[in-house]
Amino acid sequence: MNRSERRIAIVTQDPANYGGVLRLAEYIYRRSEVIGLEPEFVHYGRFDEHAELHASLANLFRGEINVTTSRKSYSFRGMQSLAIGASFPEWEPNRLRANREWRKALAEFDAYVLVAGSAQTGLPMVQCGKNFVAWASSTVRHDRRSRLGKSNLVNWIERLGLASVLRAEQRVLQGASRILAVSEDAASHLSAIAGKPVEVWPYPVDTSTFQPGPQQTNALPRFLFVGRANDPRKRIELFLEACEELQRIAPNLPFEATIVSVALDMKKNPGFTLQHVMRATEAELIELYRTSTALLVTSEQEGLCIAAMEAMACGLPVISTHCGGPETFMEDNQNGFFVEATPQAFARRMSDLASNEPLQHQLGHAARERIETDFSERVWNPKFEYLLRSLLLSGF
Repeated sequence: MNRSERRIAIVTQDPANYGGVLRLAEYIYRRSEVIGLEPEFVHYGRFDEHAELHASLANLFRGEINVTTSRKSYSFRGMQSLAIGASFPEWEPNRLRANREWRKALAEFDAYVLVAGSAQTGLPMVQCGKNFVAWASSTVRHDRRSRLGKSNLVNWIERLGLASVLRAEQRVLQGASRILAVSEDAASHLSAIAGKPVEVWPYPVDTSTFQPGPQQTNALPRFLFVGRANDPRKRIELFLEACEELQRIAPNLPFEATIVSVALDMKKNPGFTLQHVMRATEAELIELYRTSTALLVTSEQEGLCIAAMEAMACGLPVISTHCGGPETFMEDNQNGFFVEATPQAFARRMSDLASNEPLQHQLGHAARERIETDFSERVWNPKFEYLLRSLLLSGF
């Protein structure tokens, strides 16, 4: 294999969206580098990040006349990336189609992998006749269940284009050579659309970095929320209500609540000690995992929940709703707790852990063992590297 035969396109969402998809895409990028490939993100350029690439109504209103789309190569967090514009991106189906820039860009690569939340992002590869593997974490309907119920102009326009987006999702899943899902829940939903088997390939955790530290006890019990608090699927209000309920049922138990999220819109001042961490480094996040009592996952829907896996790798028990992804790696009463999505159910388990340090350590030890044994990079890196090599050989 010579140098000109090693370019791999990682077709994904705009990495500036951050979130779990970026974690998946970055993992594939780094694994590609390890085996000597030349990876590059290829994506639709989000308008607020790359307005100059688009032929759009918004540009026209600003006095900028763009009649053709364009593309731009740039570096994102040290990773090579290629942003592609669209004609009239205000209409979502236009953001998915393979225009001239997509066709030119995809022709420059030797292998292709789709890394996505929901699979419609990969439509250009289908329209260009490329052979690709898809790694997905959700479906369109599950991903958008919360926001499509809202009544505003943006959501109304999104609903108008939904049928076209759903058709694109189906075409991509049916056109993929293999479909990998990050969790068992995601696999069942994706398989129903694709009409063929879907394999479960979770995001692997770097357990040499995310690991328990020296045994220590925080001055107060601490309950942790990690995620985008402005995403309605995360249900930050349930976390806050659970803390309020804990205070009600255990008035003599002092505790801290810590929220790690860029955005946090508080409707009222809580009656308990609340810490808001806008941006935590990896080292700071690991320290929070090591010194907390439990991580709370209050979500309505999770493709996987990487934060919960990394917390467990650090020996932290997780209290979670039945929201999809965590059912793949958590075992109720073994390495964490599944609860109903009520403040009372969360508060009871929070009280159990805060008042029973041996139970906390028992669950935390089992949580670490579960991730290390079945979901670590040590286990999964060789499998992903073999998969990426096979893309260049078309050995699906």
